[in-house]
Amino acid sequence: MDLGLTLGSLLAITILALIAAKLFPVSSGLDEGRVKRNLKRYEPDLEFGKTYVATGGKIALAEIINRPDVIGLTHLLGDRVVCRILTASDIKRVHRGRAKLAIELNDFTQPEISMVFPTDVAADAENLLNSISKPAETAHAA
Repeated sequence: MDLGLTLGSLLAITILALIAAKLFPVSSGLDEGRVKRNLKRYEPDLEFGKTYVATGGKIALAEIINRPDVIGLTHLLGDRVVCRILTASDIKRVHRGRAKLAIELNDFTQPEISMVFPTDVAADAENLLNSISKPAETAHAA
């Protein structure tokens, strides 16, 4: 193995990686527009309302207007956005700690999602989750 060829190859790979990083930067966190755009691509028939982006911009919840029994969840993993539509049967439990809101899911691939929301939207995000995970009891006339 020639040391010159090895070092030259490593230098070329490093230069190409730096050029690719400048040409194709990993975008910053989620915002309302990015959340709605990705969810719309994932589920085109749904209309999305208010979005709640967690602190750090990695996770967001979205209200769905034409299907109040489900919510949208987006999770930024590297440069990819993973979208899910959560129903009541997907959520095992929602609990709130001191500063975080956690969702336990009936899914072995992502059993728990922890989010920290700004204080002004934390209660609204929890209410959105509880609206599908704890459906209102209906009284039946006897």
